[in-house]
Amino acid sequence: MTLYSFGSNGSGQLGQGHMEDTDTPHPVQFADPTTAPPLTDKVELAFGGNHTLLLDCASGRLFGSGDNQHSQLGQLPSVSQSALTKFVELQLPKGARPVAHIAAGWEFSVVITDDGAVYTAGKGPKGELANGNGDIKQHREFIKVYQFDYNRPGSQVVKAVASMAHVVVLLESGELYGWGVSRKGQLGLASASTGVSMRPVAIDFNAGRDAPCKAMDVACGRTFTLVMARDETQAQSVILLSNDKTMTKFAEDLSGLGDNVSDPIISVTAGWSTIHVLSQSGQLFSVGNNSHGQLGPSDKTALRFASQSAGTEHYLGISHSGSNSTVSTWGWGEHGNCGPDYTESRPKGELYEVFNGPVRAVYGGYASSWILA
Repeated sequence: MTLYSFGSNGSGQLGQGHMEDTDTPHPVQFADPTTAPPLTDKVELAFGGNHTLLLDCASGRLFGSGDNQHSQLGQLPSVSQSALTKFVELQLPKGARPVAHIAAGWEFSVVITDDGAVYTAGKGPKGELANGNGDIKQHREFIKVYQFDYNRPGSQVVKAVASMAHVVVLLESGELYGWGVSRKGQLGLASASTGVSMRPVAIDFNAGRDAPCKAMDVACGRTFTLVMARDETQAQSVILLSNDKTMTKFAEDLSGLGDNVSDPIISVTAGWSTIHVLSQSGQLFSVGNNSHGQLGPSDKTALRFASQSAGTEHYLGISHSGSNSTVSTWGWGEHGNCGPDYTESRPKGELYEVFNGPVRAVYGGYASSWILA
């Protein structure tokens, strides 16, 4: 399989061997092709402001590209900045287990190994590094900061996500843990008063609910966390964790989304200030800021997506027709995320088809787009 990237590339984060923005998907490159991983559908990507993490899930090997000014890619003493325009293999401390999950924020990276150990690197002035010490705002290499207790039933990590300055981890039990900025209630409304969580804390997303739920999926926006949850009767709900006035006005629009049991929700994704909920039948429901057309066409009744991902201010969806797939995008296309046909003069929210082929996954980053095909 091949991983393609396009969009913003001022620090080489697209991994294409240069630092120019591109509006057409091109294959990523590895600094050492002889040790490049055999990309399969078991690939995780995580995105910072100007850096990218790539995890080959089969082997647990971690790669990175882009900006390393604050050591967000860890310690790379023998690699020049120019070499970071291609993916290089990143190193954890000696003795660390294979990597199982990754997340990234503005200038930091989070790595979780298959035994539940959490490592962070880069710059995190507001608790993003989870080191418990507000005076240590930078890790110049990946440092172990936390250990999930995998001896406790259900404590295994199944997903890690992050936005600009907060991180959320989903456990097998349906619990959520998080750290970083919490002033807007993105780590649970009870955490808003603290402003910052320097260590992983349990996130209470059931506050005020009659029937406690387990989290099934999670996504992070700039000032909020979005939870897809299910209660013991298998009833679904979409929960917004935020006291941000620009986001809470959309909370009523989220109510009732999981009530249609014949068309259950299969995924949630979030941009900086947008929310996208996808159902099993392929129907898409989007709310949030639409200043760049991030919510897409006003009439989505004819759209059917099988998978989705949101970048900071744009959206990607996969539709299937037989053995062929199409990747469609919309939103802010200044850096190329809506393809070569995008212009500011065209209607906001217009859909652009940017790729055709046997697509397996799409990923949205910080004004960047990625396709695994």
